[in-house]
Amino acid sequence: MAMAAFARTPVSAASPGPLPVETLFRQPQFHHPVLSPDGESLAILAPVKGRVALAVMTLSDRKVALVAASEDWDIRGPAWVNNTRLVFSIGDNQLGDGDDRGGGLFAVDKDGGHFKKLAATLAEQIRKGQTYRYRQVHSLLNDGSDDVLVDSNDLDDQDSRPYRLDTRTGKMETVSRHLHPKATGRVLDSHHVVRMELVPEVKDGRQTYHLWYRDSEESPWRTLWSGDVTHSGPEPIAFGPDNTTLYVTSSAGSATKAIHEFDLATGKLGKVVFAHKDVDAGSLLFDRNTGQLACVTYTTDRQHTYWFDEELAEVQRSVDKALPDRVNLLQSGGKRILVTSWSDREPGIWYLLDKTTHKMEELFRARPWIDPETMATTRMVHYVARDGLSIPAYLTLPVGSTGKNVPLVVNVHGGPYGVRDDWDWNPEVQFFASRGYAVLQPQYRGSGGFGKRHASAGWKQWGRAMQDDITDGVDWLVKQGIADPRRMAIYGASYGGYAALMGAVKTPELFQCAVDYVGVSDIPEMFSRPWRRWWLEGWYGYDAKSMIGDPEQDDLKAVSPYYQVDRIRIPVLMAYGTDDWRVPIEQGYRMRSAMKSAGKSFEWLEKQGEGHGFRNPDTVYEYYRKVDDFLGRCLAPRP
Repeated sequence: MAMAAFARTPVSAASPGPLPVETLFRQPQFHHPVLSPDGESLAILAPVKGRVALAVMTLSDRKVALVAASEDWDIRGPAWVNNTRLVFSIGDNQLGDGDDRGGGLFAVDKDGGHFKKLAATLAEQIRKGQTYRYRQVHSLLNDGSDDVLVDSNDLDDQDSRPYRLDTRTGKMETVSRHLHPKATGRVLDSHHVVRMELVPEVKDGRQTYHLWYRDSEESPWRTLWSGDVTHSGPEPIAFGPDNTTLYVTSSAGSATKAIHEFDLATGKLGKVVFAHKDVDAGSLLFDRNTGQLACVTYTTDRQHTYWFDEELAEVQRSVDKALPDRVNLLQSGGKRILVTSWSDREPGIWYLLDKTTHKMEELFRARPWIDPETMATTRMVHYVARDGLSIPAYLTLPVGSTGKNVPLVVNVHGGPYGVRDDWDWNPEVQFFASRGYAVLQPQYRGSGGFGKRHASAGWKQWGRAMQDDITDGVDWLVKQGIADPRRMAIYGASYGGYAALMGAVKTPELFQCAVDYVGVSDIPEMFSRPWRRWWLEGWYGYDAKSMIGDPEQDDLKAVSPYYQVDRIRIPVLMAYGTDDWRVPIEQGYRMRSAMKSAGKSFEWLEKQGEGHGFRNPDTVYEYYRKVDDFLGRCLAPRP
């Protein structure tokens, strides 16, 4: 598909110097645009009087109508039910996670009419003293109705089930029967019958997962496979439109996860639908109108899309040629395609492509105040760990840097399992780079997306080989002459915060300081605490013992910073939120107390109402100003 040339306006190439935190961490002006199925309308979240509102643009004349807005709430997650009706939820972007009592479910027509509340917010339920009930969109239909499929616990707060929900009347009806009450995952066919369930079973102190299947609603359930969290059995994705073809991901017989058809009669893998030799297959998407396979995404150094439809594959090639050195995602509807485009230097631009004229025009930018030409460039590198494992990493150098003898911030991602960094515009990375620091983002063993060997090599390696991977990356940069060995810091959030503390414990001679942002400090305490979230209770009760370690069999104190404080010889900044339910603030309190008792140098930031990572804009700005000051003092040029 040939496409008309798209002109881009040149911008300045001058370095902006240290950008204010308000510039880098300000919320995007526009985000979450969604094209209607017929391609005639575009829903978008946009600012109105300090809040995020829902607007709809009619693409034929570019007229914009405000559809839903509130002085007290921000709109989140809009989706088209059909060509005229939308659903969404709400939240409060001006509060931390702990104080945000949003949620709920709402529907409205694209002209703002027929507004309907479909589920109460958490704040309303707390006020009324109700047990928490939810209705969350499971999937959208394409049958001309105003209905959606939702997962809800309206009947039993421990038993979430799928229902068909009329977004105009609020009426719900059960769509499938004979379900296991404790299933943690379900796959429905095109008739909305649950045909597969993932059911956990605890036996002899171990948790096993069973994948159940049935041919129809009245057929008996049978087990396709069983295994624990480390099992490499097939993971179901969805049924094809014929309701007999099942698509699964599996790494059986290959180094990476591939997408296969699955033979339900024999219980064996069928033909390969998509595979990449170096990285795992990503999301498999289906055409909303036909139900046929549309595309699959995968990420090497950056995200890519493989199209099963040759016409859209040609459109992808044409768009990539017009917008080089970017990730370009296509969302097709009617005669139009919405193009979402970003890079390491560009936060995000949306274009509209006309399939008939082949012309593409810019609609809007996520952060128009960011000048891409002044942003630092990020590239993927590889280095070899001490045991021979190849470690991918992203390296960002400051604008104007010679790339030699540069102060370094090692930015360790959270997770850790199944998570990875991506090639995109990262405000935190740009924050460090604009202050003259090189940034290394190691994809240490255990990180997701790089195949089963890379993932499984991280099991039970907290503070051990996973930490060595970070150290080996720093050593590699020093040997390359890129990093200044006298000015290096380790930084991270969640698991990354843990790794920062362990860096201060294990290799204090390597770093001048460490920043722990909502990180784990005492692993055994995480296993012993009473969890408010049932799934975290199950995770630490069973799965985490296979992946992190068993506190009754493995020496987890040896890899817990709380028990190794005496080895720390560098300043540490610690930041925690009081309402963090993933890494409770007690983890920070314990580390702070130990540091104080040992007479170690540390700084502390505690924010009320914040959760696992700060969200309130004022808190975010305060936090990064503190990080800026801390690193500036620790990594200041030395004679």
